[in-house]
Amino acid sequence: MYKKINKIESFGVFNDFVWDNSVIAKGTEPDEFKKLNIIYGRNYSGKTTLSRMFRAMELGRWPENYNAAKFSITDTANIQFDQSAHSIEENDCIRVYNKDFVSENLGFLTSADGEIKPFAVLGTVNNQLARMAKDLKDRLGSKDDETGLLGELKHADDETTKASQELKSKKKDFEELRKKFASSTVKPNPLLGEYNYNISKLDKDIKDCEKDTKSHILNDEIKHQLESSINEPRRKDISTSEFDLSALLSFVSRVNSALVEELAPDFTLAELVHNKALQRWAENGIELHKGKRSTCGFCGSDLPEDIWEKFDAHFNQESKRLKKTVNDLINEVEHISLKFEDVITYNLDETYESYRETLSVFFEQVNTETEKINAYIKNAKNELHKKLDDVFSPRQILPIFQSNLLDSITSLQAVEVEHNKHSEQLDGKKKEAQAQIKNNLIAQFISSADYFIRNQAVIDAQTRYDEVKVRCDLLTENVKEIETQLEELLAERIDETHGAKIVSNYLRNFFGHNGLELVAIKGTKGTQFKVHRAKKLAHNLSEGECSLIAFCYFMARLRDVQSQEKNLIVWIDDPISSLDNNHVFFVFSLIEAELARPIKEDGQPQKKYRYDQLFISTHNLEFLKFLKRLSVPMTRIEGKKNPITDSRYFMVERIKDESALKKMPQYLSKYITEFNYLFHQVHNCATMLQTDDNFESFYNFGNNLRKFLEAYLYFKYPSTRLTADQRIQKFFAPDTGAAALTGRVANEFSHLEEIFDRSMSPIDYDEIQKLARFVLKRIKEADIDQYTSLLESIGKELSEDNLEAAPEPA
Repeated sequence: MYKKINKIESFGVFNDFVWDNSVIAKGTEPDEFKKLNIIYGRNYSGKTTLSRMFRAMELGRWPENYNAAKFSITDTANIQFDQSAHSIEENDCIRVYNKDFVSENLGFLTSADGEIKPFAVLGTVNNQLARMAKDLKDRLGSKDDETGLLGELKHADDETTKASQELKSKKKDFEELRKKFASSTVKPNPLLGEYNYNISKLDKDIKDCEKDTKSHILNDEIKHQLESSINEPRRKDISTSEFDLSALLSFVSRVNSALVEELAPDFTLAELVHNKALQRWAENGIELHKGKRSTCGFCGSDLPEDIWEKFDAHFNQESKRLKKTVNDLINEVEHISLKFEDVITYNLDETYESYRETLSVFFEQVNTETEKINAYIKNAKNELHKKLDDVFSPRQILPIFQSNLLDSITSLQAVEVEHNKHSEQLDGKKKEAQAQIKNNLIAQFISSADYFIRNQAVIDAQTRYDEVKVRCDLLTENVKEIETQLEELLAERIDETHGAKIVSNYLRNFFGHNGLELVAIKGTKGTQFKVHRAKKLAHNLSEGECSLIAFCYFMARLRDVQSQEKNLIVWIDDPISSLDNNHVFFVFSLIEAELARPIKEDGQPQKKYRYDQLFISTHNLEFLKFLKRLSVPMTRIEGKKNPITDSRYFMVERIKDESALKKMPQYLSKYITEFNYLFHQVHNCATMLQTDDNFESFYNFGNNLRKFLEAYLYFKYPSTRLTADQRIQKFFAPDTGAAALTGRVANEFSHLEEIFDRSMSPIDYDEIQKLARFVLKRIKEADIDQYTSLLESIGKELSEDNLEAAPEPA
């Protein structure tokens, strides 16, 4: 059922309609649709537009030329449906009768080439099929009564829903734990670089770690190494050049040659040969004196004439050559000596920490070998100096040159190659280290008690849900299987000809049209519905006949196969728009008998209705009067002893180019005729104190009294020879004063044309009340039966009437 149309935008004559601002019940409280809803509106006020909104929901199809339109509707469960051309919520329980229904289903009524769509209803009951269907229905049972398979399915659905909610809750709780770990532990860790880490990535990593959790947990030492490798910056490549010892070996060879060389002078100065110091002194003296002095620079004595010949014989060219060779070798020592920095040109601080220990070992080896070589070279230098002191005497050769420097350099270069490869693989190694540290965190996380408890809660909830879901699915399959069997049985009972017979019966029994009938004709193209008159195809149907057939067709469609056992929401739009008043009662009778009248089933405490919600709109006041006689559904309100009516009266009102749905005024909804309404207004003035709630009764008293007396007295004295004033005098005779007073007050309060100053004076409420009591007292005395009936028509009993004795007229 629907509660209200919240708003309507640009739908036909409805523009910016808002229910809560328009449909008011008491004070400012909005009213609502009920089970039975009667809607009155003049032609072109918007009744058909409202029916098109419901038909759009029935078909799940938006009407043409309403693309910009929108409306919102709320059901009794307070679920709001926003309907538009882009989004329409279908409801297959709605059935709408309007001119669009007629055009779509009964084309024959508007065009000779048109067709009438056939429909199927249940045909004649086969006892065996009926028993089989009853057995199946008994097995199915009812969700509402919680019986049979449907009852079990309802319980299973409830359990599944509960288990599903529990599973969602546990999953959400477990998800929050994982989200928190991902966002507060992994994501902000600067070592990992996982700045976009989320729960999806975490779940994948957990899946990988769960296979062998222990293997991913690291000790502090390994973790420190991994952290260091991640933080370590990229290092430049290192290298030690190839070292060539051939120059050193050549030097050793030449040194040995010089050391072992022996000279034999042409003339030997014995003193010089055996005194090396003196020999050096002599050599220095020759350099200072020869060609420069004729006397000794030390003692001043004349130098012998043959002294230079003796010295030249002793110090010959070979000795000079050898000395020069030795001196050259001594000078060469300064350039051939080896430094550690000459071999290794980088520091350990410039290398990766993981290689420093290995490199330092080879650094030490290289350093040791260079020191050994330098010591060897120093020894060679000493030997050369000794040789220089005595070039004539041979010396021993140097020890055999041995060095592991080249082997150490080769080993060092191998480590350097690995070191430089480390630079190339650094990004991959960092990622590997980051993965190990991350997996360590995840392994510790999934090993925690909190993770285990929440994960196990999800597993248990999933197991519970799977169990109840399997049972629910099994019951659903069983229900579907039985429903399929019922459909097959139903198919055997479907009869399209019976649908046509129902329409014909409606025409004959409710409208007395024995000549018109709807006939189902079976052919090669299936069953077709045709309208016959006097057993022949009918042509030139009148507008009234077309409307009769259309409405009977719609009422019969409410019994078709698609409508069986559905809680129908029925909207009937202006069913007598083209009928004369002779048919008004029969349309009402058809609606009452076939739709509105409740079904009283044996053993059931409450009445059952053929509809879930019923809407009937009309422009015809005579038909509206009959609609007030429809069986009114009743509903019980908690806390109240007696049930109340479940119905409402509404009015569609159009002002200029816009329409609105409003609560129907009391003079239309509460009273069967205007005569009852006028009596009620006069009775209010006679029995009630004037207040803000009823002041209109007193303001309109003149008009109401005049029209009431005209109607009442005309039927009492229907003679056309009497005027209105004469009827008043006749009724109040022999009291002519009372008649005059009544006529004067009625005219004075209902006309201001000749007594304009009356409108400028306050209303005399005492005078109005006295006169109202007087008139009603006279009616009561004249015809107690009619007065009693008039009271009953406004919901009062004679015993409850507090009409006081009328005052004597002045």
